[in-house]
Amino acid sequence: MASRSKPLFAFTLLEIVLVMAILAIVGGVVGWQIQGLVSSYRFQSDVEELYSTLKKAQALSLTYQTDIELSLFQERGEWKYRLFTHEPFPKALFESRTKTLHGVRQVKFNNRSLHQSTTWTLFSRGSIDPRGIFCFLPAPLEDDQENSALEQALWIDCQAAFLIKLSHIKPRTIELQTSIPQTT
Repeated sequence: MASRSKPLFAFTLLEIVLVMAILAIVGGVVGWQIQGLVSSYRFQSDVEELYSTLKKAQALSLTYQTDIELSLFQERGEWKYRLFTHEPFPKALFESRTKTLHGVRQVKFNNRSLHQSTTWTLFSRGSIDPRGIFCFLPAPLEDDQENSALEQALWIDCQAAFLIKLSHIKPRTIELQTSIPQTT
């Protein structure tokens, strides 16, 4: 018996080129989306780390009855922060090195943009001065994403003396009552 062989079908060069072009287009779109997700994650994790540092500094301030300062400043176009105290804390407890807030385009405090170095003090009694709300705005990927940057903003609420909160929506402003009791 003679065996019949099946005819072999090969891909033409045109078919291979079309498949490669489609894969390149899909790869470019997916790569662009991944870049946006990575920068968004980096922004969020850095602001959350600042929040965690602030809470830890407040706890250290209360525990060791010492004042701690948080400096927030811009250096070479990037927002950075650093903690400072006169107390000789071990490095395991208190990290005073400068940290960068990646992907932060703008920082606001009480609805005012910060343009210079600003320092907040965490007092030994746990309160923060000055009190207010930080707003961290991410850098948009494109010019038309300005509104989405406001939607992705992160807020750190330092209005209450002991309660520091992180939020994805703007916290309500607390009106501080400064009435002086009258003596008769």
